[in-house]
Amino acid sequence: MSESLATFTLEKAHFLQFSANVEQALQREGNKLRPSVEVNTRQGKSAQVVNFIRSTSFTVRNTIAQPTQITQTQVSQRWVKPTTYNTTQLVDDLDTMRMLWNPTSGITQSIVKALQREEDNIIMNSFYADAMVGQNGLETVSFPSSNVIAFDGGSGLVGTDQKMTVNKLKRAKTQMQMLNVDVDDSNLYMAITAEQEADLMGEVAVTSNNYNNGKPLVDGKMSYFYGINLIKINNIIPSRTATTEIVSGTTNSTGTVLQCPMWTADAIDYSIWEAPKLRVDPRPDLSYAQQIFCEFTAGATRKYEEKVMAVEAAIS
Repeated sequence: MSESLATFTLEKAHFLQFSANVEQALQREGNKLRPSVEVNTRQGKSAQVVNFIRSTSFTVRNTIAQPTQITQTQVSQRWVKPTTYNTTQLVDDLDTMRMLWNPTSGITQSIVKALQREEDNIIMNSFYADAMVGQNGLETVSFPSSNVIAFDGGSGLVGTDQKMTVNKLKRAKTQMQMLNVDVDDSNLYMAITAEQEADLMGEVAVTSNNYNNGKPLVDGKMSYFYGINLIKINNIIPSRTATTEIVSGTTNSTGTVLQCPMWTADAIDYSIWEAPKLRVDPRPDLSYAQQIFCEFTAGATRKYEEKVMAVEAAIS
């Protein structure tokens, strides 16, 4: 009797290979934002405390045998909350199930891409979200409006100056420095779309060694500029509605302004409670289609307000 979905059984070795393929693809390809933040593993099922030290200082000793002066080190904490995410796919094609263990399987690639997008979403949403603080995480700290580099410069700039510009990147880095962030000793990152990349490439300064530390454009793409690692990512950067004037003299009362985050590597905590787990089960109630289920639990929070900037760029 020929094999059918109703009689198909996924061998354990093939399931283990399928799981390994997904895990290896995630490690090999990764997502866009995870390499640019701190990643930690958490235990339990509830929100966890993220402790971090802000700064300390020295005191002057004026005399011999001077009494010891205790310097109070500032320790801060944030809470990071776990959320469980899952995806379920039904496969009713026998040939697809037979090839599930193959690394090039379309199902494998589909799950890997979905995991990458979801992790990017979790991290992106943490840049500007209220951070949970306090003894029990019941208080919140909002993202400061002073850390927003306005699309119009806050002074009515119009035309292409409302888009992404080199000057806005300078202002964002200057704001960090004014908040005592050592940008020279930090890995700086910024998320942009293809449109902001094109805006920056349109400025002469982009090709100057004074800004790119001698790192040329590779295949016409920008990955580093003005001491900032540029991460090109589309569709998930937060936006707001505002009256824009990209073309001088033509206003748009419902214009779209992207809020591109700039941050240091230690500004965001991405925590994983449960790594992606897979299941493959038959569904007798659906003509024995095979159900492929994947689930993981994670969360993210902003640790430092001063180490995250929102650089605005009008796109319409």
